Amino acid sequence: MSLQNLGNDLSQALLRPFKGLGRVAEKRSIWEGLALYVIISLLVVFFTARAVTLENLTYFLNSLKLPFSEQLAQVFLESLPVFSLILQLIFGPLLFLSWLAIVNFCAELFSGEGDANSLGAAFGFTSLPALLIVPAALLSQFFSFKLILIAAAVSFIWSHILKIIALKETHQLTFAHAFMAYLLPVVAFLIALFLFVLMSVAFLLPLVIQFLDSITMTF
Repeated sequence: MSLQNLGNDLSQALLRPFKGLGRVAEKRSIWEGLALYVIISLLVVFFTARAVTLENLTYFLNSLKLPFSEQLAQVFLESLPVFSLILQLIFGPLLFLSWLAIVNFCAELFSGEGDANSLGAAFGFTSLPALLIVPAALLSQFFSFKLILIAAAVSFIWSHILKIIALKETHQLTFAHAFMAYLLPVVAFLIALFLFVLMSVAFLLPLVIQFLDSITMTF
């Protein structure tokens, strides 16, 4: 990644996103965006995994009623940082590129004028708010573990707002069109899931009724 004006691009992307992300989309490449995304993701995953204590993990597992002994939870806790880093290295870039391709396609449906290379560069810089989780993870050792959850919620909302702005600036869309293009994959997935569940129920319900009737006739 070129270090020229990197600090300026980082600060502008956060503080003046309309100008900053537009500059990033114009001057930088998808590979720079992907590299920044991976670096930030690794930092967040590593520090979050390190902040998890045996007490927090045991409480979480008990709340889910999972049959984990304290010894097994301890082994899982010790392997969590390395496991999380490996998982992020394998699936992080894949998820980034997949979501980028889907959103870029949706932007083109709204007559967007950008391309995946520019949008990928900007999307990488929109992951900067996730760095809020790093100090929250460090402070959670002295305060409540919920601090990480609060930081994660703030960074999640902030990051997705920046992605919509990046989509607007990269594809020269109105804010409304950028918002709709960004949410279109989510809406399409929810509709597909709803139809799948509805069709499954419609197909299985007669079989369930017939099975119950056969049991009733047997008794």
